Amino acid sequence: MKKLSILIGLAFVLGACAPGRSLNADGGLDIGPPDTLIIEDDRGPDYPYPYPDFGPPPPGCGAPAPLDPVCGQALCGNGALDSCESCSGGGGGGGADAGGWYPDMGPPCYTETEACDGANLGGATCASLGYAGGTLKCSADCRLDVSGCGGCATNSTIATCVHPVESQPVQGFEIATTATQVGLAWIGGHASQARRYLNFTLFDAQLQPVAKVLCIGDADPSSVSIARVSGHWMIASGTTSSTAIFLIDDASLVPTKVREVAGAFGPTLIGRPQGGPLLTFYDSPDGRLVGTLLDEKGNEQWRTQLLDRTYGAGTSGVFTGSAFLVTDRRSAYYSDLGGVRVINVDLAGKVIATSSPGGTDTEFPNLSWHGKTARIVWVDFGSPTKMFMAQLDAKGQRIGNAIELPYGKSHFNWVRTLPKNDDLFALFAGYTGWVDYGTHLDFATLGPGGATLTPMVQLTKSPESAKGHRLALLGAKAVAAWIDASTPPRLGLALLDL
Repeated sequence: MKKLSILIGLAFVLGACAPGRSLNADGGLDIGPPDTLIIEDDRGPDYPYPYPDFGPPPPGCGAPAPLDPVCGQALCGNGALDSCESCSGGGGGGGADAGGWYPDMGPPCYTETEACDGANLGGATCASLGYAGGTLKCSADCRLDVSGCGGCATNSTIATCVHPVESQPVQGFEIATTATQVGLAWIGGHASQARRYLNFTLFDAQLQPVAKVLCIGDADPSSVSIARVSGHWMIASGTTSSTAIFLIDDASLVPTKVREVAGAFGPTLIGRPQGGPLLTFYDSPDGRLVGTLLDEKGNEQWRTQLLDRTYGAGTSGVFTGSAFLVTDRRSAYYSDLGGVRVINVDLAGKVIATSSPGGTDTEFPNLSWHGKTARIVWVDFGSPTKMFMAQLDAKGQRIGNAIELPYGKSHFNWVRTLPKNDDLFALFAGYTGWVDYGTHLDFATLGPGGATLTPMVQLTKSPESAKGHRLALLGAKAVAAWIDASTPPRLGLALLDL
């Protein structure tokens, strides 16, 4: 495999990867403009390994500050598991005003022991730590490195499970797909750094990474969304005060910032087969939800208010062929406005109808479109907590009664769903008490009446929580994505049989 270095001559960089030049299918690895790292692997004859070596990030782009060895450099590397005293806190005794941890006391001290040293892992294995298996290693600072540990359970319906190595810990992400590719827009950053970075990774149908675009834009993103638009990927990158829209062209892989939406935070892109997506965002502290239709170049076609007050916790939406259905939840703080809301907005920006399928104090409403009708799943606070599913018509009106599902207590969390003909393919997260964190992930197929048509299958097996799980169609299969909340956080991707 060819090795890449950031220290490539500027003339080569601009000549080989200038915007507009196709990098695909030239059999080699290419690197793009110096202000944004663009690296591609074409799977030519120099591709003998399961993952390409994309090289290090450019200077200042997500490179972590090195950690000090647990017991110092002198002891780390001797092959023994050494113990040492470590002290932290204020500047010692002399009373509270002197900066001590407690008045008249010095900083707290405790004994630390190296988790590993070289080949000495202290008897630990991936399995003993709670992972599905794999190879445990020791890092250069004498801490256990679990990057080679598998995070998926074993089941015949789990076709592929991978943990791609990223140059920055993944803090947040969103996925979109074609029939053969997965586009991952992700926020990376190390605890040692003062800011986060927007990045993009492209995967093939086997979930192998084939291209990366690192450190897009100059903002410090807190949220991200992505949609597939003809010929390119559209990314919405949100900060606490604005949302930037970027396009990444298939041919050049060069990101272009096309729009900045001031005052917009918490963006969601709702795609459609032809034409640009609907961008939803919040534009006020009380969670007013706004929608704006973008064309394929990111130009705004119209803007309209969808809800005047929401909880501001994220939207879900689908395209019906002639309109968008968007769902959010109203806060129970507004005593007359609690529960799920579904908004039907047409392609001209007119809100046709707003419905309330159910719920009082709700969390996590999620929509899927099944050709003529939609399904919505949400959970309700209460004692006990409950989970519901309802069928909606093309205008977002509920058909029949909402059905209680038997997972309200065990899986009180987001339920990500996909249409499976008239049935529902669902990805559940085990209850932790923390929003968007699951003890583990499970998946199953539900019938229109809520019956579980296939046994619940455990997807993840890890001692860490699964954070921010997502689900999308990839050809005839489903791709699940999540963050394994280890230290540092790492991405998980799995290909599931529908």
